[in-house]
Amino acid sequence: MKKQWILLMTLLFTGMSLSEINAQSLIIKMNDGIENTVAMNTLQKLNFSESDLVVVFKSGSNDFYNLSNIRKLYFDASTMIGENYPLDKQLLQVFPNPACNSITVQGIPDDAGFISIYKMDGQLALTETVSSNTVTINIDQLHNGLYLLFASGRTSKFIKQ
Repeated sequence: MKKQWILLMTLLFTGMSLSEINAQSLIIKMNDGIENTVAMNTLQKLNFSESDLVVVFKSGSNDFYNLSNIRKLYFDASTMIGENYPLDKQLLQVFPNPACNSITVQGIPDDAGFISIYKMDGQLALTETVSSNTVTINIDQLHNGLYLLFASGRTSKFIKQ
């Protein structure tokens, strides 16, 4: 239960705070197998009460889900973090995003030498030596969550599933 709580908190607080996240729906899978789908364009915010997840809709209505009954909380398959900026804006291009096993990073500066991947709490999670503008990085060893990439002044983010 503690692991689920931490996953819920991480996903919601980091994921919902990013304006670049695009998703069609949030799916709340209950322990009994029932999946509740919430359209993202109807969602105003998510809150936690003492023992509930509170889904607040733009219409003003609320749905309550007991945390002990939630098995999994996730976004549908179309979820991604948009990085639609040209390379001259000093951003790295990362795909697929979200990713399970590996990511490909494009737009690495010639003088980079390495890419650093950080957890959202600022801890260094992985450093990868690079020698070209495009590299594929194995991320199997990373835990699920949101990560930041840095390479010689350029940044990006990705979700590990």
